[in-house]
Amino acid sequence: MLSTSAHQFDYDPAQKRITGLHIDQDRMLTADTFVSTLPFDRLAKISPPALLQSDQRLQGIGSIQVSPIIGIHLVFATPDESPIMDLPHLVVTGSMIQWLFNKGMVDHQEEASASPVHETLPSPTTRGQHLHAVISAAHKEVGVGADELIAQAVREVKSLFPKARQATLLHGRVVKEKRATFSARPGFHRYRAAASPNRSKGDAVNLYLAGDWCQTGWPATMEGAVRSGYLAAQGLLRDLGHDALLLTPDLPASPLYQFLAGE
Repeated sequence: MLSTSAHQFDYDPAQKRITGLHIDQDRMLTADTFVSTLPFDRLAKISPPALLQSDQRLQGIGSIQVSPIIGIHLVFATPDESPIMDLPHLVVTGSMIQWLFNKGMVDHQEEASASPVHETLPSPTTRGQHLHAVISAAHKEVGVGADELIAQAVREVKSLFPKARQATLLHGRVVKEKRATFSARPGFHRYRAAASPNRSKGDAVNLYLAGDWCQTGWPATMEGAVRSGYLAAQGLLRDLGHDALLLTPDLPASPLYQFLAGE
């Protein structure tokens, strides 16, 4: 059901079972089983107090803290319209920027200018390269203004690529995701929820959980979120009597990593 808001689970504490989901326009969606892919804070909002108290997977959900991510989009034009960065992406150390992604060459349309003959002239376009700078765990930077962030990012790009020093910035835009991911603080692991319910511990018997914040063994990544979805589907199928193995095993650790990690 697209464009439908979820308001709250209807929960039967006696049966330890979710009996429905209140959606918009005072309707309730019923099902035998529910799979939640919501972020932890959204899941907490739609879970009634009785569910939060009885399902041990959700009892620590209020202790999970969030971590912001900032994206800075820059479009640079060089005199010969060539890219300033040939790499697909770059990891940057010792700077505000942590990741720099090459989004390719784009046609940037400049603002239309007025004309005494015509109302507007056709807007000229300039060929430029779109670079996407990313700052993870941006707790300090999230309160900084967009203009200052763009200026700092431009300075760092120019320090990384000599060709950028002759380039012109055509466009800059900052996107702040203040609640982008969970914050992987010490002890956070105990708050990560299992995909499948543990009936002996009072979990809601028909609620399965997915999301990068669940128990995946991975950090807050898209890959971790995908793995959680496989775990939820795998657990549901097993509870229905199907011996399914959906999750692809992790790649084995390299000998170098094992040596460095002391394994």
